Amino acid sequence: MSVTNVAAPMTDAQLDQLSVNTIRTLSIDAVELAKSGHPGTPMVSAPLVLHDLEPRDALRSRGSDLAQS
Repeated sequence: MSVTNVAAPMTDAQLDQLSVNTIRTLSIDAVELAKSGHPGTPMVSAPLVLHDLEPRDALRSRGSDLAQS
């Protein structure tokens, strides 16, 4: 018998926090890879970047549209 673990659905706040943390991590990695800049800037700017992106609902509907084509 195999068991599949499925994550519980995330709330919008949890998804936002995960997205901000992901942006921060990737940005810090980019600063370190470039060996230039300070990682503090992406740490502070990540929430601003998230809210400048398209609304989450538009992204979800576009994903379902792509699956149907």
